[in-house]
Amino acid sequence: MKLTTRFLLLFLPAMLLFGCKSGERKYIIGVSQCSEDIWRDKLNEELVMGTYQHDNVTLEFASANDDDRLQTRQIDQFVDKASICS
Repeated sequence: MKLTTRFLLLFLPAMLLFGCKSGERKYIIGVSQCSEDIWRDKLNEELVMGTYQHDNVTLEFASANDDDRLQTRQIDQFVDKASICS
């Protein structure tokens, strides 16, 4: 797998941000982790802590369990959800 592809698979999911319009702008951040481990659990906890100051932000997590095709589908589902909201 090319370095660029790995970068996108690892970091793009964490940056996927979308919102639905309904009065106050609300944001949902979709995070598809490639696997589950202590480091990713800690990262997820820190992401959740970052939302405590923002009532209009919600996080949605998914884990691909080391399956790159599943992670691609999860990202596509987040994008499809964003399309419905816009």
